[in-house]
Amino acid sequence: MARKSAVEERLARLQRLEDDPASAEGRRDLRKALQAASRTMVASAARIVATYQLNDLAPDLEAAFDRFMTNPLRTDKGCIAKLGIVDALDRMDAGGEEVFLKGIRHVQMEPVYGGKADTASNLRGNCGLALAQLGHPEVLYELTTLLMDPEHQARRAAVKALTYLARQESELLLRMKALSGDPEPDVVAECLSGLVEIDAGQSLPFVARFLDGDDPVMLEGAALAMAGSRKVEAFGLLRNCWMETVDQRVRRLLVLPIALTRQDEALEFLFEVIEDAGREMAMAAIEGVGLYVGDADARTRIQEIVDARDDPAVTGAWAEVCGDE
Repeated sequence: MARKSAVEERLARLQRLEDDPASAEGRRDLRKALQAASRTMVASAARIVATYQLNDLAPDLEAAFDRFMTNPLRTDKGCIAKLGIVDALDRMDAGGEEVFLKGIRHVQMEPVYGGKADTASNLRGNCGLALAQLGHPEVLYELTTLLMDPEHQARRAAVKALTYLARQESELLLRMKALSGDPEPDVVAECLSGLVEIDAGQSLPFVARFLDGDDPVMLEGAALAMAGSRKVEAFGLLRNCWMETVDQRVRRLLVLPIALTRQDEALEFLFEVIEDAGREMAMAAIEGVGLYVGDADARTRIQEIVDARDDPAVTGAWAEVCGDE
């Protein structure tokens, strides 16, 4: 049997440490692990430190982070150690402001087949979220830059961080980003969801503008963002969009958001669709009202409508939603 490497042996020792990591011996071994050259070793030690809230080891985490910022292409490929350290400091609520500021600005271009790739996008994003949770005085400046990051993972994290802050400046930045667009539609959709989460009453009319575009992905993202508010105003705007289009594809995209508003008026609207619309649209509406299958009154009403319609395809769709054989 091949002998375990020194790193494997030390990782096994770290796992055993979890039985009593807070002891003097445990702390000593964790400090030693955080000084290791192995990025995997340091990431594992950081996880244990965070799990057991060993805040006195925060300076050791910060020192390890600075060490892996030196020649990072050699010492920390994939930012494994730095990501583990940032996660630990964030979970411990033990400061770490300087680490987060360094991390949110760090770019690490590593060789890949056909060129180079930035492996620090998640690090920048995680540091942005951490700075937002700390309420750092420079966070809006940093998040404005992150919102325009070349990597979409970092941009999405910036949106999440701005949503977390829930400030007027957040709303303005999210609106600007939504209006200027993004190569990745999910980033704009995240902006719209964030705006609704911060202030649905203020943002619903703005988000509704994105129901008018030609991009079905964007339309669906806007509709789902509005549905997340669960406000009757959201249903009204979605219904208006439905009534103003004859595009059946658009109407199908609106079914689930309308159902997700969880409004009584929305359910009644979908009942009417099942009752009166063409077969394909009625079947799409049945998928939407499937959210209410656990509601005895709604289920009874839907069953009555389906029975009265007497369409085998619609009946089969409803049976499938109900889980019937």
